[in-house]
Amino acid sequence: MKINSAFNGKRKMLRKSLQHICSSTEIENALENIGLPATSRPGELTLDDFVKLHNVIMEI
Repeated sequence: MKINSAFNGKRKMLRKSLQHICSSTEIENALENIGLPATSRPGELTLDDFVKLHNVIMEI
């Protein structure tokens, strides 16, 4: 997962901007798995959060 793909679109939630990688439900589950709300936006995550999210998504 490229981090810049998370920022495709102004003020979009991650579950929408990462749909080309996997489904919205899978993104929501991955976010909740790392302790973040399903409504998270890219600008709210730290670099560490992106690493954790990447690792969870790669397991899907």
